[in-house]
Amino acid sequence: MPKDKKTIKNTSSQQLIVPFCLHMRVSCELNVEIFIISIVQNTTSPFEPGFVCICKEKSTEISSSASTAITTLYQEIFGKRTEYSGPAIMRFYNDQIIERLLQDVTFFPIYIKVQSFLVVVSNIGYSKNNGCRGAENGFTSSILTKFQKKHSFVSQRIENNTCILRIYHESNIVA
Repeated sequence: MPKDKKTIKNTSSQQLIVPFCLHMRVSCELNVEIFIISIVQNTTSPFEPGFVCICKEKSTEISSSASTAITTLYQEIFGKRTEYSGPAIMRFYNDQIIERLLQDVTFFPIYIKVQSFLVVVSNIGYSKNNGCRGAENGFTSSILTKFQKKHSFVSQRIENNTCILRIYHESNIVA
């Protein structure tokens, strides 16, 4: 097997770049039962994906990871302590599946960790306007952090040559 192929055994240090799409579903067979993992809106952290697993007319609550969703339901149905890796179950280590998911993706967000802040650049443009330091309409960036132990989200974007700043605490706009 070529060294550049991704396998479950050599992925511990790899960072997966996989676009989660709302309502995306993946099915797998475990212990002769079909499990379906769905990506849903996360109600406790609205800026992160949520995962629900369904099997045999049973369903999990919304989880913050695919691993938690599949493991919780598997343990409930079979009464075993087996744990599963969500990315492995969703086949995110399979190069063909990753290539298909990334086929029409033209831009990947840029994540920059600065102390306790996660800066996300989600759209890039260029302008000759010196006042915007090169940014143009459509430029978008955001900062994810925790404030008072709750998720906070600062969004800035340029629209109609105006800079718009929004601050969210949990899912409420505060500024």
